[in-house]
Amino acid sequence: MAASVPLIGVPVGLMFLTPHQQHTVIGSIVALCVGGFFAFAVALATFYALQRDLEALDHIVDPHPHS
Repeated sequence: MAASVPLIGVPVGLMFLTPHQQHTVIGSIVALCVGGFFAFAVALATFYALQRDLEALDHIVDPHPHS
């Protein structure tokens, strides 16, 4: 959730710029958003991989859960 804040905040920040200022920075903003999107995807994939590893470790450490 926290990783999506820049992806939302940057485009919202564009609303406060004049059209000339928007034209000046649009390339950088697009690059920042695309980079942020890929970083978010990598962070999400890492989270799920870590979650699977922790579940596997939990299964090995306690093969008979108390349910």
